Amino acid sequence: LFVATWLALFMAKQISVPISALLEAAGEARRGNLSHRVRVGAVDELGSLVRGFNDMLEGLELSARELEKRRRFTEAILES
Repeated sequence: LFVATWLALFMAKQISVPISALLEAAGEARRGNLSHRVRVGAVDELGSLVRGFNDMLEGLELSARELEKRRRFTEAILES
C-alpha cells in the first residue's frame, strides 16, 4: 500500500509540475514578459509541450522586437 501510494504521488508530481510551470509562463506572457521560459525536465509528451511553448514564446519575442524596430523606424521617418 505504501509503495502504491508513493508511486501514485510520484506520477501525479510528474504531471502537475510541468502543467503548473506552463500556467505560470502563460501568465507571464499575458503580462508582457515574453522572455520568461519554462524550465522543467520532462521528457515525455509534456516535455514536447514545454519545448513547443518555449519555442512559441521565442517567436513572439522576436516578432515583438521586430515590430518595435519597425515602429521606431517609422517614427524617425515621420519626424524628419
